[in-house]
Amino acid sequence: MMNTIKMTKQHATPALNLGLFGWGGVVVLLAVWLLSWGEAQAKIPDANGVYYGCYRKAGEEIRIINSGEACKKGENLISWNQKGQQGIQGLQGIQGPQGPQGPGPTIGPVYNLGDPGPDNGIVYYVDGSGQHGLEAQTTDASGSPMDWATAISTIAATYNISSITKALSCSIINAQLTPHCWHLPTKTELELLYEQQLVLYGKGAGFVSGATYWSSTVEDITSISAWIQDFGPGKQSYIPTSSTSKSGARAVRAF
Repeated sequence: MMNTIKMTKQHATPALNLGLFGWGGVVVLLAVWLLSWGEAQAKIPDANGVYYGCYRKAGEEIRIINSGEACKKGENLISWNQKGQQGIQGLQGIQGPQGPQGPGPTIGPVYNLGDPGPDNGIVYYVDGSGQHGLEAQTTDASGSPMDWATAISTIAATYNISSITKALSCSIINAQLTPHCWHLPTKTELELLYEQQLVLYGKGAGFVSGATYWSSTVEDITSISAWIQDFGPGKQSYIPTSSTSKSGARAVRAF
């Protein structure tokens, strides 16, 4: 049997007895009825969007009622939402086709020995990729030969003025500890510079023949002596770092 829903009027229009009330009374009664009817309609559904009804099994009828209204004898209270409850999550769909391959990595410039470096030095060492290495300034630091402490501070203050080194916040305080800042070369960097001196000579950036050049590497933790490179015979040794010891100074940086 098909279920049916029967709507029942919650408020019947009162019979009008003009002899008792007169037209003024009719108007008042009509206003009261309209107000009562509007309040009833405003409650269906309630503020939460819930409908209420009374279900009578005999005759399989549902009677819509206001929120809070009681069902009659023989009826059962039922309710439902305009919007149903959220169902359980469905099964995961099948995997879609693979998308197209994205662009490859961006490759930076590749350098060779003797090329101009990223910060206008001369490249004198490159790794296997050709993208990383060491570059040296084209001339000795102003004032060479000089003592060891002056060499370190002069290089840090003179050459770290480009946009590259400014971005690294290179200064006299941290340049010697930051490989990508211009600095006095370490013992190893200075040895590489000696081995590739012909590359720099070919670019008009040679060294003083037979002169010694400072490294930043000290002989021991006391910093009493530092290693130097002899650009004549090519040997390395260490000498005192006192103000009376003078050697050349050439700035380098990593890239």
